[in-house]
Amino acid sequence: MNPARSCRMCHNAVDALATALLMPELDMPLTDPEVALLKLRTLCHECPACILSVIRQSKSTLLAYEFRFKEEAAAWWQKINDETAVREYLAEKAYL
Repeated sequence: MNPARSCRMCHNAVDALATALLMPELDMPLTDPEVALLKLRTLCHECPACILSVIRQSKSTLLAYEFRFKEEAAAWWQKINDETAVREYLAEKAYL
């Protein structure tokens, strides 16, 4: 893992990924992938690219089947775009 790497989607540093890779849930056979995904979402700040990176590096096949990157990324971008639109609207309203 490159310590100088940052995510191109959320621009977070690799620290969250390194922490997430140390999760004991990823090393043992997963009995509840939903709990592991919930913890990953928290550690990776909901970023689908960071979550996918941790799943790929952990080699967890069960999590790979539970996580749908395409749908997660679409929802994440929709959230980002909505927040940006609200921010721009409020900034424009304050400017007037």
